[in-house]
Amino acid sequence: MCPLLRRQYESGVLITGVQLFTLPPERLRYELIGTCHSTCTRKTFKGPVWVTSVWNHMHYAGRSGTIELIRNNTSSFIINETSYSYDSPQVQN
Repeated sequence: MCPLLRRQYESGVLITGVQLFTLPPERLRYELIGTCHSTCTRKTFKGPVWVTSVWNHMHYAGRSGTIELIRNNTSSFIINETSYSYDSPQVQN
């Protein structure tokens, strides 16, 4: 970003998780886990980050999905979609 155009507040989109995968045939359930470790986020973010909304995006291949925040050995779900529908995504604000 150009230092002359720096604003007090910046906004952006972060995509995390597994972005390229192959689903094995004839499986009723297949679990994929993607992570964004703190060593990565420390390099990416230079200050505090406020998450304003999240959603799962799996097209028609997904059946359920979660986004979990782990900080200081404490875990909390940001979104826990036990019944995912591509046609009716749940957005957590």
